[in-house]
Amino acid sequence: MNKKFFVLALTVLTAFAVSAGGFRDPDFELSPAGQLKKWSGGSWILLTAKDIKAEIVTDASKAFSGKQYLHISNPDKNPISVGGFPRITVQPGKRYILSCRLRGTGKVSIMFIRNDKNLKGRPWDPKCAARRIQLTPDQWTEMTLSYVPQAEDFKMYVAVAVREGDADVDGFTLKIEDIDAPASAQ
Repeated sequence: MNKKFFVLALTVLTAFAVSAGGFRDPDFELSPAGQLKKWSGGSWILLTAKDIKAEIVTDASKAFSGKQYLHISNPDKNPISVGGFPRITVQPGKRYILSCRLRGTGKVSIMFIRNDKNLKGRPWDPKCAARRIQLTPDQWTEMTLSYVPQAEDFKMYVAVAVREGDADVDGFTLKIEDIDAPASAQ
């Protein structure tokens, strides 16, 4: 009986930690160093079929926070993406605010990607919300993206896309805020 309670308590605490922080591994400290896996196998994965360099690097002197960060290298003009899990189930009346630190030489987007089996045609929609910037080498830049869903109960996840260049990524945060009711609703 005690073992079942311990497992249940651990499961609830883990689920709360994931949903409260938004990510299983926001600073890449829990991910093993080395190349990311494609499509599955970790908190951060490759979302592209191309063979690219996307790896967790261990170097505390270069990381924004902790000892590790994500390094992505893409010599091509076509973007490649890395996604963070778990998927987030969105709710109306909430604002989702994503921020992270980036540096490098590439053109980068951070985005919320909708992932919903009920969408017709494709199960994902990269146009959920996105923001693009040109990075600066040797300087961590904070990038923030805010999104208010217009529908309810669909799933989305966070992704970073890099075009033509390199990007270092670290320090993800996801805040979820209530949106105030309109004044006319009183």
